[in-house]
Amino acid sequence: MTRAGVFLAILLTFFAVSCTQQPRTAKVSGEVTVRVPWPDNNGELHLQNVTLSGIDNLAEMHGDYARFVYSPKTSPDGLQGESPHARFLQTKDDVYVPLDQTSQQLAILYAHLQKLAELDRQSGSYDLLSWPRVVGISVNMASPNGKPWRNNSFYDGDTDAILVVPNDNDQLPLSANPGVLAHEHFHSIFHRLVIVPMTKENLINRTLSGSGEVEDLHQAQRTVFIKSVNEGLADVWGWIYSGDPDFVGSSLPDFKSARSLRVSSGVLTNSWSFLSEVTTRLGWIKEQREQGLTEYAYIPGNSLSRTLRQIFLGDYRDRSVEGLSVRNRLAKRILKALPALTTSFQDQKSSDDLKMDFKGVLRLLTKAETLTPEEKSAASPWLGSEDKK
Repeated sequence: MTRAGVFLAILLTFFAVSCTQQPRTAKVSGEVTVRVPWPDNNGELHLQNVTLSGIDNLAEMHGDYARFVYSPKTSPDGLQGESPHARFLQTKDDVYVPLDQTSQQLAILYAHLQKLAELDRQSGSYDLLSWPRVVGISVNMASPNGKPWRNNSFYDGDTDAILVVPNDNDQLPLSANPGVLAHEHFHSIFHRLVIVPMTKENLINRTLSGSGEVEDLHQAQRTVFIKSVNEGLADVWGWIYSGDPDFVGSSLPDFKSARSLRVSSGVLTNSWSFLSEVTTRLGWIKEQREQGLTEYAYIPGNSLSRTLRQIFLGDYRDRSVEGLSVRNRLAKRILKALPALTTSFQDQKSSDDLKMDFKGVLRLLTKAETLTPEEKSAASPWLGSEDKK
């Protein structure tokens, strides 16, 4: 469903409902049923009734799972800005129909964060995070070329918030894309388990956009490597949640091939030598650092995400019952492996010949839980001889 199609669905709903009224939504709380475009079991978007739980104030779409900030600014105290105002019609069956795109966006985002909380509970990450999750909508951000960001979303570790910038293309809005939201949500988990402890121990830079040249090349390489792992596993989390290996392409067709989790070749990037080449080529000049980090991190990260889907899904269909079971078990495996990833760097932080590649990450993931014979066979081409015994 395109952006125009999503909004058209609202208009069609208006004509379909009868005996409606515009409620005083600030007083609506508890369990609330909304009518929004929502994916079916095959991932296709249709207008469906979705029940939102833990709502404190429907007018602001505030509740147990999300708190929204409209056109926010960052500050030491977190994301600051106005609360949005959602508008609904109430049908005779007590179903709330969004009156505009912003209201629909808020309802869909809340519903997905509520469902992502279920995945967090199953995988063991729910208690790691602060709830409700903070989401900035209609965020004004400058891209590297100085123009306003469009058709994108971000996780900001400083404010622990998901930031959604405006859409201006005719594709599925990012705020309605389950895989994209899960991708950004995973960054908060990775930030808590990996980024924060490694930054505190000065193993990685919080950012590569600081002044001056980076003196510690190993630290720079580790930073880009961790960024690559973060992006690769976030794409896996997006697939785990949505069941769609091409979820990025649904909103950003130009990136479909580069970000697809479908395997086109059985090659796992030798990430350390690749990233060493990148750091040398860029020279880590101040103006190039952040952009280089962003552009190059997805390349080796995608090789990791494709490899993980190939190993653990095997011949199952993504959205089959068996595929769903595989995806849920992989989520638990990732959560168990992330602390080990941090420890592996902490144990080697003083080594002059520190090396880490995606085979090492894959080894940590396979050791987090016992592999099935099929998984062990599928993983063996990428693992060292000691792992094949």
